[in-house]
Amino acid sequence: YTEYKMAAMESKRTYNITVFGATGYTGKYVVEDLKNRKVKDLTWAVAGRDETKLKAVLDELECADVPVIVSDVNDPSSLEAMCSQSDIIISCVGPFQLYGEPLVKACIASKCNYIDVTGETYFIELMKQKYHQAAEEAGVYLVSACGFDSIPNDIGVLFTKEQFQGDLQYIESYLKMEQHDNQKIVFNTGTWDSLVNGLHSYSKVKELRRNVPKLQNAPQTVKAPSRNALFYSKEMNRWCLPFAGCDRSIVARTQRFLFEQYGETPLNFKPYWCQHSFWSCIGLAFSFTLLALLAQFSFGRKLLTNYPSFFSGGTFSKNGPTRQSLENRTFSVTLYGYGFKKGTSEEERKKPNSTIVTRVRGPDPGYVGTSHLLVEAALTVLNEASSLPQKGGVLTPGSAFAKTNLIKRLNDGGKVVFEVVEEQK
Repeated sequence: YTEYKMAAMESKRTYNITVFGATGYTGKYVVEDLKNRKVKDLTWAVAGRDETKLKAVLDELECADVPVIVSDVNDPSSLEAMCSQSDIIISCVGPFQLYGEPLVKACIASKCNYIDVTGETYFIELMKQKYHQAAEEAGVYLVSACGFDSIPNDIGVLFTKEQFQGDLQYIESYLKMEQHDNQKIVFNTGTWDSLVNGLHSYSKVKELRRNVPKLQNAPQTVKAPSRNALFYSKEMNRWCLPFAGCDRSIVARTQRFLFEQYGETPLNFKPYWCQHSFWSCIGLAFSFTLLALLAQFSFGRKLLTNYPSFFSGGTFSKNGPTRQSLENRTFSVTLYGYGFKKGTSEEERKKPNSTIVTRVRGPDPGYVGTSHLLVEAALTVLNEASSLPQKGGVLTPGSAFAKTNLIKRLNDGGKVVFEVVEEQK
């Protein structure tokens, strides 16, 4: 971890950071990450609906002196009481489509900043449409997808663009997850529940987007090539398929924001997920199709949430992965950027003539890496207020942190690293 002192703040609130949902699987790792940091003058607390369970988590992690706040999403007054004591809330309470909105409203009412772990596209875009103006007026920053969804890709695109000398046109990213002890990769069912609810709401996303005006007057860029639903990447030496998370929509929103706010040319982005074999791709595609179908019906969602291990082939478990399993798990996101080198004439700008390869790598993405990213994002909001967008609002990570030192601090810490793999050529 990097060691630094909290920036001078005019806040009169009791806590800089409150972790809401600290008894959940991800929440525990956020608490552990905060506990292990050496941040002078940082004040923080944990919150949730069950005081006994919260204290048990603190005892387990040997930080029993951390204050406890009892707060429940079904009790708006308790949420506002929590928010009024805090500079920023880190929310780990999902599925966010079911439990997220009351906290968003409470943060705006209490003028408290907010980040969360969600990758649920419908929730993220709904909050933007409903509360962006109110958040701007309150002067608070509400930033979703601040974990593995979607900082590696969203901030990784900004990093790649920064390293490229010329006009970057499009980026293709490739996710690899590795379990180095040869055990099966397993996730907690909280992640599964969010996935099920996200798939159920997928059709609603299209309805939401009808309300979004088309981007006007943006320069035309070369689009990323269309690829088959299943293809072999020579660069990655793996079979790949489209990554179905929220990253593509998050990156698109960030690119639009940077164009509208700063005049930066929006680039095209497509993410993919690498698998070890052709048949693992086929199995994953079949499972995802079945999951998406069942998620459309109430009886299907009930089956999926009651029997996650069965329907996921053991990939999701109520007990979650073991600590040893997470210690042997890593991720990398490799980004291939294509564009025009400096000095390319208009006549030559038909096909990109320059490439760059960057990478974002780190530990287990689901919990260890995600918790680290969440805490760094929260500390960035607290320490670099002057580098954030002036008005506040409901933002993506790239929109909020484009002008901050988030990448530098992550690189200094050495846990999640942004690096150039192949220099521009």
